[in-house]
Amino acid sequence: MELGLGIHGEGGVRRMKLLPAAETVAVMLNHMTDITSSTHFSLKSGDAVALAVNNLGGTSVLELYVVVKEAIAYLESRGVVVEQVYSGALITSLEMAGVSLTLLHLDDSRRRCLSEYSRSSAYSTR
Repeated sequence: MELGLGIHGEGGVRRMKLLPAAETVAVMLNHMTDITSSTHFSLKSGDAVALAVNNLGGTSVLELYVVVKEAIAYLESRGVVVEQVYSGALITSLEMAGVSLTLLHLDDSRRRCLSEYSRSSAYSTR
């Protein structure tokens, strides 16, 4: 399993043995929020976030939903309020196995923007 690889197969930041979903999610989110990294996502108890769990193309819907469940559980265990969840094949590569996690801090402006109707050829909010 590779952590942090690019959508076009670019090398990741770490290779490791395949882990159960809960452990995989913990490794991913711990890496994203590691305060020793200059590019970390600042996350503290009480923060409100939107979570996007992306199927990279070759992950089953069942596997994707397991990751969604584990990501919500992990974030809530850290005191984070997960207000909105998006999941599906949002950005894909041909049958690429795996998922990506994206977090967005929410404030009133972002909540309003995320709840607005939008439509494109590949994605619609309603």
